[in-house]
Amino acid sequence: MGTKDVCEKHLISLNDVFAEVWNFRSKVRIHPEALYEAPTEHITHAKHEYVHKYRDIFKYYRNELKLNIAVLGVENQTKPEKAMPARVMTYDALFYEDQFRHLRSGEKLIPVFTKVLYFGYHKRWTEPRSLSEQCRVPIEFADQFQDYRIEVVELAWLTDEEIDSLSGDLKVAAIFLRKLRLNEISEWPRLKIQHIDELLNLFTEITKQSEFQRMKSECAERKGEIMMCDVFENYKKDLISQGMTIGEERGEKRGIQIGEERGEKIGELNQLLVMTKRIMGKMGSTLEESMRYLQLTDAEKNLIRGAVGA
Repeated sequence: MGTKDVCEKHLISLNDVFAEVWNFRSKVRIHPEALYEAPTEHITHAKHEYVHKYRDIFKYYRNELKLNIAVLGVENQTKPEKAMPARVMTYDALFYEDQFRHLRSGEKLIPVFTKVLYFGYHKRWTEPRSLSEQCRVPIEFADQFQDYRIEVVELAWLTDEEIDSLSGDLKVAAIFLRKLRLNEISEWPRLKIQHIDELLNLFTEITKQSEFQRMKSECAERKGEIMMCDVFENYKKDLISQGMTIGEERGEKRGIQIGEERGEKIGELNQLLVMTKRIMGKMGSTLEESMRYLQLTDAEKNLIRGAVGA
């Protein structure tokens, strides 16, 4: 499992953040205190061997009587995946199969629901969101086809109204990803951050920028509430400073490269000059005759003429 996957799971697995994911675009209000961990590993037997499937995040949702009334899953994605509808369908089906193995007489299955949380900000989710988009269903079977759809939440592409409907660290993440997408790294809102370590670890892995680890160290020294505007106020300065450092390093490397190239040319010129003078001395020929004898190019001849002042 990659570090980025772990960071995504760590943040979204926190009950308050998980509940916010599920409350987005939903008529049902999920309460964090009603969420309990569900097994993320599903095992099935196929071709004389056991196959393990692992979900990202999976939680039971319980009512006031502490009875499981639903199972909610979130799959985290940084890149669009073509097989996502079939993958989610497989996860859900395997959990239903697990329930059947332990189902008592008269009991009903607990319904399973899954959302896909997309962290990508370079491009939108372009892959299918349903099986019907990937199947060529004959017209005569169209009314019998059992479609399977997934809901994909594209955090970096939410509208102003959708972001306003969010709260907590999910809102902070959505604003940050959208600003990255639009290349807007200023005017950060005054939003309280609940889970600063988890959030900055995620931003570190998504962007591959070490500045967030420095921010995390600074936040550890602060007292009281941590606001998004305070944490990110120097983010633009950090990027400018980092850009200048990178520019200096690249300039230094380019200078060394140019120096080496010039050194090679000077070395080649000196070698040609020595060879030309040797021919002149041995054969008693003129400069032009010696250069013709060596079959020098016009450019090389001009360099030799310039070196000897001819």
